Amino acid sequence: MLRWLKRFLLLGMAALLPTLLTLYVVIGVYRWVNTTFGKRFTLWLIGERDGDPAGNVRILRSFIPEWVPDAMVGNLLGLLLVILLALVVGRFVASYLGRTLWGWVESQINRVPLVKQLYGFFKQLIEFFTSDNKVKGRSVIAFPWPREGIYSIGLVTNDGLDDLRRRVPEEYICVFLPSSPTPFTGYTMFVRRSDTIPLNMTVDEAVQYCVSAGVILPAHQMKARRAAPPAIG
Repeated sequence: MLRWLKRFLLLGMAALLPTLLTLYVVIGVYRWVNTTFGKRFTLWLIGERDGDPAGNVRILRSFIPEWVPDAMVGNLLGLLLVILLALVVGRFVASYLGRTLWGWVESQINRVPLVKQLYGFFKQLIEFFTSDNKVKGRSVIAFPWPREGIYSIGLVTNDGLDDLRRRVPEEYICVFLPSSPTPFTGYTMFVRRSDTIPLNMTVDEAVQYCVSAGVILPAHQMKARRAAPPAIG
């Protein structure tokens, strides 16, 4: 009876926890964005009517369905304004003038001690999850590291350096070795192509594998469970 309860309790937790944790993070981010930016943008754009913040809600009611609670009306507008601001800034930074100006701003930030380290860390972290040019390998491989007999997962990023190809007889490729559980950090190294084993995994699957410390495995890579052989003797 206890084994039955334990089994179904673990199955229930495995089913519920990913969903609950995802909702917790999403709601937490939404509340932070709304509190930090959304409400201020709403007051700045619309202002208070006769000193009454509820006047904002009355103004917006003509544009938003009645089933949306009053408490959410101002919050939704603030969130939409943040998204719109991000789109405008993104479009501006994508232009030549925007890239030049933003590069100058970053160069000034990187001159401030301590601030430049924090800015660089958060920039790499955000770019890893948002940029199309984040650490994306061409393919996923396994290769001996840190010694023979132990294999690690790596991402092939390019075919190596031309100087290395001219001076070393064997072919070496550039491999990024992500760390667990923070795959946006790791090691960049050159590995003999003959020592690598191509893996039937996408880069996203490899990153998930590293983040979970090997717990999350693609379904097609799972070894079929077999009955244990009978004990001898």
